Amino acid sequence: MGGFVGCVLPDPPRASSTVDRMLRAEALAGRASRKAASLAIFGAGDIDLATSAAGAIVLAGYATSAGRRVGAAEVLRKWERAGPALLDTLAGEFSLATDLGGETLIARDRHGARPLYVAETDRGQAIFSTAIGPLLAAGIPAEPDRDAVVRSLVLGYVPAPKTALARVRQVMPGEYWIFERRAGRPARRHRYFELVERIARRRKLGAAALLLDETISGAVRRALPDSGRIGAFLSGGVDSSLVLARLVEEGRRPDAFTLHFGDDLPGELAYARAVAAHLGVRHHVLELRDRQFCDTLEPALAHLEDLLSEPIAVPNFLLAREAARTCDVLFTGEGGDPPFGGPKNIGLVLAHTYRAHPLAPSLTSAYQSAHHHLAGDLDIALTEDWRAGFDEEEFERMLRAIVAPTRRVRGTSFVGRLMRANIALKGGSNILVKVAKMVSAHDVALRSPLFDAEVVRVALTIPPWQKLDGTEEKLVLRRAARRSLPRIVVDRTKRGMAVPLSAWFKGALGALARDVLTRRVVRDRGIFRWEYVERLLRLERLPGDLVRSRTPDKLWLALVTELQQRALERMVRGAT
Repeated sequence: MGGFVGCVLPDPPRASSTVDRMLRAEALAGRASRKAASLAIFGAGDIDLATSAAGAIVLAGYATSAGRRVGAAEVLRKWERAGPALLDTLAGEFSLATDLGGETLIARDRHGARPLYVAETDRGQAIFSTAIGPLLAAGIPAEPDRDAVVRSLVLGYVPAPKTALARVRQVMPGEYWIFERRAGRPARRHRYFELVERIARRRKLGAAALLLDETISGAVRRALPDSGRIGAFLSGGVDSSLVLARLVEEGRRPDAFTLHFGDDLPGELAYARAVAAHLGVRHHVLELRDRQFCDTLEPALAHLEDLLSEPIAVPNFLLAREAARTCDVLFTGEGGDPPFGGPKNIGLVLAHTYRAHPLAPSLTSAYQSAHHHLAGDLDIALTEDWRAGFDEEEFERMLRAIVAPTRRVRGTSFVGRLMRANIALKGGSNILVKVAKMVSAHDVALRSPLFDAEVVRVALTIPPWQKLDGTEEKLVLRRAARRSLPRIVVDRTKRGMAVPLSAWFKGALGALARDVLTRRVVRDRGIFRWEYVERLLRLERLPGDLVRSRTPDKLWLALVTELQQRALERMVRGAT
């Protein structure tokens, strides 16, 4: 998957110089580049640039209009007539930038399938890129945003528009920014898309499943490339299995790629093999052990860039590299949980149902607890300086707007509010960014059909009781998958593809953590209290873990936070 960089300056030589520095970012070394005014592209897959006498447009990913794929040249022609209003008609998975009519505009697709970052240099130059590394190469310092880093320790990711860096911001999904070509002028930000829940209350579950089935098939069809070798991630769960099944139904024979952590540890390999055999596709299994995981950590973090806490991103980086040997386009099943009611939502629905009970937790507390990170440990985990850097009131307002808004919109449901937040916030800040970056590291095109605009629209017409019925999550999605997949895969309880941190911290990963998180390093960094990290390194159970110990997950957060800070600092050093 390719990307682009750009600089907003009226002086072409200075803009070109800045773009050149951005293209020298360590993670982009050796990639082909092509320039149009102050824009440049890198990579080979999924990148398209078109120029005209009036200017240029660059498209990372793919766009559709009226259900039909459109390239950068066609988007440019339409843009010259319609301007930013064209965004209302575009779907797909893309970030784009235009250099037209004396203005520079950058935009992100409706659901944030491609990342897009913005910063301002000390000279007042506005610069942007589909990756953070080029911004650092242009001179943006790696100064951490303390509030954002603490948010990542609570939620597991940094919610847009923030990033882990104080001087870098994300363009939100469904948003565009317009820059004037004069230094010091702030960007004008606009929303062009909002998620809306319109529940079809009279539609039966069977009819909803049939409609969803047809919609997902259409999304896969729209995402198919005209040519190239196709692969798909296959975890063994419903989401990835369903996407693979729809590819086969379109007459393709994609290769399937699955992770395995060894027969001595829990995993999903048996289900993945059952699906691959049922669909008759070639199945590749990458077995990963703790030492290889440790060796891959820093290279993967150099591409993941921002604070992403899920350790599965590291093995998936390796799996994407394996797939890149035989595939040009990779399909992923990521995206089933946010619009269709994944397992984290059941606890939140219960908290909402019993919210009047005197012992019930607040909805915002329940939302934080569902992520199983450091929400309950901040006072004992963080130093005073970093604890003070967390704007808890603003964070609480953000969460309250999701789960307990002061103004109710007629026709919306509590589950619908969660789905909208999960799609716009978690999807565009975590799930889609994580997948896009681990695939882009190997210059392979990515497709995420469960985040397709039409799939999400249909999902927001499905009532809560057809998503979560109290004992089963993603009810309607499972029903839609029944005609294509073995019942043993469709009807089983979801376990998820989890990295075996508990086992690995007793071996090579634990040794790495002790090497990285020394007393001196922890105190010099100043984020965590040494006494807290010391307990984590001893794998002690912490007082707040009432049901089961989450020490391995918390130790991982401390380790990956330090390693990601180092990766960002390394990018800056490599650019000087």
